[in-house]
Amino acid sequence: MPSGWFERDNSPFAGHPFVRGIVRFPRLGLIRRVDFLVDTGCGVTTILPRDSSAMGLDFDMLRESGVAVGIGGTQIEYNEEAEISFFHGVNLVTYLKEIDISPVTGYNTRLPSLLGMDVIRHWRMTCDVRNGEVEFDIHEADTVQELGTTP
Repeated sequence: MPSGWFERDNSPFAGHPFVRGIVRFPRLGLIRRVDFLVDTGCGVTTILPRDSSAMGLDFDMLRESGVAVGIGGTQIEYNEEAEISFFHGVNLVTYLKEIDISPVTGYNTRLPSLLGMDVIRHWRMTCDVRNGEVEFDIHEADTVQELGTTP
């Protein structure tokens, strides 16, 4: 099962659960490892500028999807078809989703990307804050590939 972690005490996200995934944008030919903040209040997985700039994403290649409303106010959002993958034992499980991508604003450049309910709803999450453990059981995925094999 994928396992995550709680951010350390010196982080602004101390005590919040994170999980590592791999995001691939097939149309754009981009792939990157992403450490997601697990956010049950987020409906759609969202890539924030810290990760989009690290992967070299060109916003001129994206489609505007509209306006997103959140705690920080409103902003233009973009979306793109993506493959979001996680290691699960000897398997790589993948979700094919249209995810949101946030452009740089005055406040979001240091925020982590968000794993939203579009993926989380396919999992069971166990959080043990006292022992610093976050584990996920995967109930379903779009594809499951055994590592060491080709699809």
